[in-house]
Amino acid sequence: MGVQAEVPVGIIGASGYGGVQLVRLLMEHPAVTLAYLGGDSSAGHPFADLYPHLGHRTALKVEKIDLEAVAARTQVVFLALPNGLAADIAPPLIDRGCKVLDLSADYRFSDLELYEDWYGKSRSDRALASTAVYGLPELYHEAISHAQLVGCPGCFPTASLLALAPLLKQGVN
Repeated sequence: MGVQAEVPVGIIGASGYGGVQLVRLLMEHPAVTLAYLGGDSSAGHPFADLYPHLGHRTALKVEKIDLEAVAARTQVVFLALPNGLAADIAPPLIDRGCKVLDLSADYRFSDLELYEDWYGKSRSDRALASTAVYGLPELYHEAISHAQLVGCPGCFPTASLLALAPLLKQGVN
């Protein structure tokens, strides 16, 4: 078996809580290279200055969000953004060939009317949203491995769904 090439990964929202946790986790992953850290208010700052406990292991700066640069330098992009922003950023990244994993609620719903009711934002990406795979690998591993767009669940839904899944599989309603 040959050596697997490292996958270049980007994180948009890298200086927020979820983004920082992703940086921490992905720094340890043997098949990943952090190729892009994007942010808004932290743009231009070395990651090491913002997070000294992690930054000593990367020389990357947080960059202003530039979707062309992201697509040119990455294969996989994590969107660690507040709800409502991923729906604007994911479509152009996918059009440029990136695999996108969204940590917000934007791609967790297959029914965008339900999303719009809960979050009060109209969406124009219905066709793309219908292709999103719910990112719970314990239940949807195969679909996730082939998806271009993954809507990652939050921690509370994950805990609840994993506890209920065996019951539902057995037909308990």
